Amino acid sequence: MRENPINRVRWSGAGSIPEVEETLRRCGTVEIQLAPDFHHALYARIHPEVRVARIEQIDVSDGAELLRKVASVRGLDEIGQLEGTVLDQGASVHLLSPVPIIVLSLPDRRGCHA
Repeated sequence: MRENPINRVRWSGAGSIPEVEETLRRCGTVEIQLAPDFHHALYARIHPEVRVARIEQIDVSDGAELLRKVASVRGLDEIGQLEGTVLDQGASVHLLSPVPIIVLSLPDRRGCHA
């Protein structure tokens, strides 16, 4: 991922939703950058079966179900408001971490225009 791509939005709660939706519409993909503090909680939510301490890399893709898991983390509940957009647009959801980024991508991904 590039350092500061045009399609990256820093998540700051529900106020970020219009920018996320507009960027997804305009670019076909949007990177939602979460605060680094969420990494461990996201890892525990995505991989509850892992009990042994080790390098905690996350690289998982799904649809609205993954977004629901992310929204179940304390402090990220408002991101669940994007579930309707994901379902309506048929977008995929990709979660990467240790620097947590959620990538929403439309099936007909197109280039981003400023």
